[in-house]
Amino acid sequence: MKIYYIIGISILVLCLNLVYSKNLSTKPIKLLNSLHDNNGWEILDSSSNNLVSTKEIQERDLFAVMVKKDIELPKKILQNVIMDVNNYKQFLKSSDSFISNEIKRTTHFVDGYQFIPINIP
Repeated sequence: MKIYYIIGISILVLCLNLVYSKNLSTKPIKLLNSLHDNNGWEILDSSSNNLVSTKEIQERDLFAVMVKKDIELPKKILQNVIMDVNNYKQFLKSSDSFISNEIKRTTHFVDGYQFIPINIP
């Protein structure tokens, strides 16, 4: 089954939003809505099976990065990998200075902090 996955540095933005928001239950909703909105994404690279885009986060000095790729993988396996925030470093080995920490977990979502230093053109 073909599925899309999104790996984004936008998780950092979510964490900052959580830290500076007063109401924990509504903290990431405005940010998530902004990230899910198709408007404002600028395509940096588009090849036969890859798409890399960035989006400026309004009212913040931050950009979100979205990577899309078609893959053949059962949905449950991909979901388990994405939700396993504390073990990201085990399979993202190309970045020596990669940091990943789980901040909060509920039955519906996982909040995590990731820092991956990269050069974006």
